[in-house]
This record gives sequence, structure tokens and C-alpha cells, in this order.
Amino acid sequence: MIGSLIVGSEAVALAIFDVTAPWICSLECAATMDREREVQWRSGGPHNRLIPGRLHSNVLRLFTMADIKFHMIEGLPRSMSPSSHASEADGFVFLTGQFGRDLDDPDKPLPDGIRAQTDRTMRNLVRVLGALDLTLGNVLSVRVFLTNFKRDYAAMNDVYSGFFTGDRRPVRTCVGVTDLVRDALIELDCVAKR
Repeated sequence: MIGSLIVGSEAVALAIFDVTAPWICSLECAATMDREREVQWRSGGPHNRLIPGRLHSNVLRLFTMADIKFHMIEGLPRSMSPSSHASEADGFVFLTGQFGRDLDDPDKPLPDGIRAQTDRTMRNLVRVLGALDLTLGNVLSVRVFLTNFKRDYAAMNDVYSGFFTGDRRPVRTCVGVTDLVRDALIELDCVAKR
């Protein structure tokens, strides 16, 4: 199997799953590449080879499926979707989407308004992180989903910014969506690093 990626002038990160063997192969390139340079991957199990072209530096890591953990956290309600509360690989922890439900009484109505839902959502995120022995200081990236982007963006930012103080703020993407589970106004997920 051969995969290729044409990249612009920015760092590249890609992961390829080899279905012929229980290996996940990931390439981290801490290099800047010229436009139209091609990175090719020739897949063949644990002895895969990288044809890097003119990358300035790269690191190739292999790890087995046994290194991946799926966390179902005791004391928390099951996810609304058929998913784990979090999954983990190589020290990176991926949290499933959180929204403004009460984790101690999940059938209770959601709080009214974007400020209350953002606060509850962030507190839920903190609680899930804490159950995994992590804090907001471990968070690298956050994705925020709003059902009414124009109306709620500023108020959400006001509440959100109170949780990430100082200069250790994760990167973030915020998008408007048409609908969320239980008619929530906000949902967010994150990636953290141990």
C-alpha cells in the first residue's frame, strides 16, 4: 500500500493505519517543506520504510495496538454516543465531546443560556481530565461547537477564557453547527498530553 501527501509550506503530521498487521505507524515531521514536495509511505508491517524526499528532520515511531487505552470512567454517566469517555495513545489523551449536562444527574434539564452551558461544559471537561489524573494545563487542543455561532461566540469566549488563564492556552477551533445532542448550545472536546 502506498500513500502520499502533497504539502504546503508548513509542518506535517500524519498517521497511517496498516490493516495487514496490528501496527499503527505515525510520522512526525518537525520540518518545513517547500510547496508541492511529496512525502511517500510504503507500508509493509513493522519494517515500513519512509521515502522522505528532502525533509530536514523526521521521527518514525511504531507502536502496537496494545499501547492504546480506552477509558470508561467509573462514577460518570455513559457517553450519549457509543464511545469511551477518553482514549489514549503514546501519552496523548483524546476526550469525547462534553456538553452542559449534569454528570451527577444526567437526565436533569440542561442549564439555560450559553454562559451557564459553557460553564457546566468546562467543569465537565475538568472533571473527566481529573479522573484521568490530568488538568487543563495538560490540554493541547480544544474544538468548540456552537449551534448559534454569531449570537453565542462572545459570551462563550468570556466564560471559556476564565478556565484557561495566563499564557498556557491550548490551540482552539470553534465552528458553528446545525444541532447538538439534547439541543445543547455548546459541545467541546480536547486532546491532552500526559
